[in-house]
Amino acid sequence: MTIVQLTNSLAFMDKIKDIIQQDGFSIVRHFFTDKYIDEIIEQLDRHHALEYDKQIVSDFNLLNSIPFVKSLVHSRQLISLVKQVLGDNSFPINAFVIDKTQDNNWCLDWCQDLKIAVKNKIETSGYRNWTVESGILHAVPPKEVLEKRLSVRIHLDDCFIDNGAILVAPKSHKNGIIQSKTEIEKIISGETIYLEVEKGGVMFITSLLLHKSPYSTTNKKRRV
Repeated sequence: MTIVQLTNSLAFMDKIKDIIQQDGFSIVRHFFTDKYIDEIIEQLDRHHALEYDKQIVSDFNLLNSIPFVKSLVHSRQLISLVKQVLGDNSFPINAFVIDKTQDNNWCLDWCQDLKIAVKNKIETSGYRNWTVESGILHAVPPKEVLEKRLSVRIHLDDCFIDNGAILVAPKSHKNGIIQSKTEIEKIISGETIYLEVEKGGVMFITSLLLHKSPYSTTNKKRRV
């Protein structure tokens, strides 16, 4: 697994792009200071965005609910890296918090991030598997759309194997949309690795990368 240290050089950004294209993900240690991560937590706490049973935000997309989050995702430090990977026309579309606790522990089997949220259902060639989740329309778009998406996971806590670090199959994003369990089993019979990230680290992960989210086996927080 390739982990890089943060610098502002163009060579660094090129390296991140190359790693993501090759492996389907990249981890940058110490992307944010502990002090700034604590500020993020304070802002999220103020809107109860870290408490699933007490959320008072008006929109589950925190880009629309919390001005601080909107400023964060548009920050030059973050958006410049994303644009280096996806191109200058890139822009953020969604922000949310996930956590695993003793009261809210869960496991996700091997999968890809295939669904996108849409405003309206318009029957369009290549868009399939329409669903409604939390009152929001979702669909699976063509592979070409998913290849232009990137998740940026900002780690608010240390995330190790015992508290739910995700497991990935490197380079599996190059297989496109994986259709069958047989194909998944063939891929995961090869290399798989846990992506452990310390507080303040950032993980960039492509939508088509095959990954699994195990249960947490501890009461340590794992807010992302």
